Amino acid sequence: PTATPKVALRYQPFDSLAIRASWGEGFLAPAPSQIGPFRLTSCGTERDGADPITGVTLLGVESCNSPNPNLGTEESEIINFGFTYEPIDNLSLSVDYQVIKYDGRIVSPDSIDIVLEDFDRMLRATGYTVANYDPTPGTPSRIAANAWLDANPNPLVQRDSNRNAVLFIEVPENVESVSVKAWDYAANYRWTMDDWGQFGVRFRASYIDEYIFNTLDGSFVAVGFQNGQTAKAPPLPEWKSNFGIDWLIGDHRTHATVRYTSDIKFNSN
Repeated sequence: PTATPKVALRYQPFDSLAIRASWGEGFLAPAPSQIGPFRLTSCGTERDGADPITGVTLLGVESCNSPNPNLGTEESEIINFGFTYEPIDNLSLSVDYQVIKYDGRIVSPDSIDIVLEDFDRMLRATGYTVANYDPTPGTPSRIAANAWLDANPNPLVQRDSNRNAVLFIEVPENVESVSVKAWDYAANYRWTMDDWGQFGVRFRASYIDEYIFNTLDGSFVAVGFQNGQTAKAPPLPEWKSNFGIDWLIGDHRTHATVRYTSDIKFNSN
């Protein structure tokens, strides 16, 4: 058994105002399909991407999933501050601020993550940079890369004699940490108009102030980006909101909702 502590406080200085705060910890154990001895399970083929070391497309390369025998538990800490204010009857306004930190966040890297991490390690070992590395066979940088690949084989990717990838093994892993800071806003109002029935409006919005991934290879800001070159950080828009209106008269009810999601910028690194 595992216990996760939580402390919550609520203070109401006036009938119309309630202030709240909470702190808690949580954990997420790996799913049965994620932990266990290495073995190839579901397989498919890659549909996009390229290996920056060889310059060859990954289209059609086989990839298979596998459990991870060393996968650990994901732990989290959540802090929340907020208030609810009701200035008049049937009107409620709420604001909440949350700070969430994950340690050992469970993610599922894909083939792009694997080749990019190999590329980054190779550059650091050989002294080349993204700007001066040339993947063309026979060039000094490619010869150095081939030697590095031969001396440092990655168990998650199998390569042929030309060092082209022929099989990826995608294994869930624990990243160092993930930090999320967010604001949540809410408003509700209901009123009656005699023979016209009852009306209600509501508004919800979330603003992601921070979304940072810290990994062994460095940290990156992920909020508002598509994060196309990694499966570790799913896209998360900066703003999400919805506005709804209800109309109730007798036995009839009508409801309409408008939703808004801010743009997600495509980024290839």
